Amino acid sequence: MDIRIGTSGYSYDDWRGIYYPPELPRGGMLGWYAGVTTQSDLLVERGPSFDTVEINVTYHRLPSAKSFARMTAVTPTGFLFSVKAPGGITHPDGYKKLDSDLVERYCASVFPLAEAGKLGPTLLQFPYRFRVGEETLDYLRAVAAEFDGLNPAVEFRHRSWINPEYLTLMVDLGLTFVSVDMPELRGLPPPVLFATTDTVYVRFHGRRRDTWWRGSNLERYDYEYAEEELKAWTDRIRSLTDDPNRSGEETRFEFDLEGDYTDLLKMIRRLAGPVKRTFLFFNNHPKGKAIHAARSLQRSLLT
Repeated sequence: MDIRIGTSGYSYDDWRGIYYPPELPRGGMLGWYAGVTTQSDLLVERGPSFDTVEINVTYHRLPSAKSFARMTAVTPTGFLFSVKAPGGITHPDGYKKLDSDLVERYCASVFPLAEAGKLGPTLLQFPYRFRVGEETLDYLRAVAAEFDGLNPAVEFRHRSWINPEYLTLMVDLGLTFVSVDMPELRGLPPPVLFATTDTVYVRFHGRRRDTWWRGSNLERYDYEYAEEELKAWTDRIRSLTDDPNRSGEETRFEFDLEGDYTDLLKMIRRLAGPVKRTFLFFNNHPKGKAIHAARSLQRSLLT
């Protein structure tokens, strides 16, 4: 199984002196991150490089195709970009109709990545208000149709979607379920690990309960993972094998969806055959904490 570990974004100024050398220009960050740029005369000792990154700027604006072409040029063969879908797709005023024109513009933007074989999943992060309903279910079906061939991975922020009926629908639609590590607060999804396609996708947002609803993005994601918190995920990921019928793994759900979610992290239910690849992204980016957590997971999973 191909396991890839990275961060949500890479061009953070507060990573200078922590991961990036203070003198490294912004244009050199991606190369450094991907292990291409080597400047031994700079002051910061080089840490492990990464073979994947999540691009989030596309939620706010679509870079030009030339910008993505430059990204392919400074990353090595085999490097993969997971790209977030525009906010106009996941956070529109209403969910009656998908903006097909915006999907086309997204496709044109990321085409250089696809052409270079460096386009990973397309991340569709829906907001808390995107709850199960007739309109949102129809919208989800439209997303599956419009993003067919772009490896769509869907992150829900409301736990109404953690239901056998809707997870089975994702299998049928070919949508990858995005598992999330976030505070266990009312209404938020629990830290469950499901594979609804041959891809596992996990996002680590941190567990700050005090700032999740009221804080800024910097405050919300300013969280340092402890080794034992990551070990729980390490054990889950290691238990994935290429055999979908291995002993102890069944496709039916055996937990009470209305009850306590605390123990759900222990459960893996694979609904759609063998897992071929796993993406693990850390979004706790303030002060380089995503780098620290990603390095820790690299050490425990890949060594």
